[in-house]
Amino acid sequence: MLVNEIETSFVLNDINRLAEKYESIYLFSIDKLKGKELLPKKVLVYEKFISWNNFKPIKIILQNFFSVLAIYFFECFKLKKILPFKKSLALLCSNIFKANCVIDTLIAKSNFKDLDFKRTSFYSFWFYDCIFLAWLKKKKIIDKAFTRAHGGDLYEERNSLGKILFRNFLKHSNLFIENYQSFPKKLPSSCETIYQKI
Repeated sequence: MLVNEIETSFVLNDINRLAEKYESIYLFSIDKLKGKELLPKKVLVYEKFISWNNFKPIKIILQNFFSVLAIYFFECFKLKKILPFKKSLALLCSNIFKANCVIDTLIAKSNFKDLDFKRTSFYSFWFYDCIFLAWLKKKKIIDKAFTRAHGGDLYEERNSLGKILFRNFLKHSNLFIENYQSFPKKLPSSCETIYQKI
């Protein structure tokens, strides 16, 4: 699970509800977390797990050239507009790096093996911060990944974050539970649905 803070009640509620369903939770945060004493005992916390000094975007692009370009052009095609190329590549590269850091941390600190990644459910609290999960699914490293989503996350015209979110790549990666039958064109954003289906 990836979060950027745990002191807000709705973040803590998510962690507690997931803790009821899983025997252990691996909680990742790019920053140092306050309020760790509020977490259930089964939560293992990995703070500051990314060393940005080791981030080499050119190397990531060269290693994943066709995949990165395919994601970029897929998103442009779906949006019917050209996204800022440099900014888009930077976002994809940073998320690939984040994905690698999550995998490396779980292998080094929790002794994860290939089968463990397939059996584990991955969850990102913020939609705009879950491209790395879609990447791990695309590369078939993980099978199950979920994220929360709000209206501004799902619909281009409602986005107030001013970020390139790669919504179509995320939708294509099936990070959401199945569509509501009564609203087949909308993606579900209810956490209750996610908790029932995980």
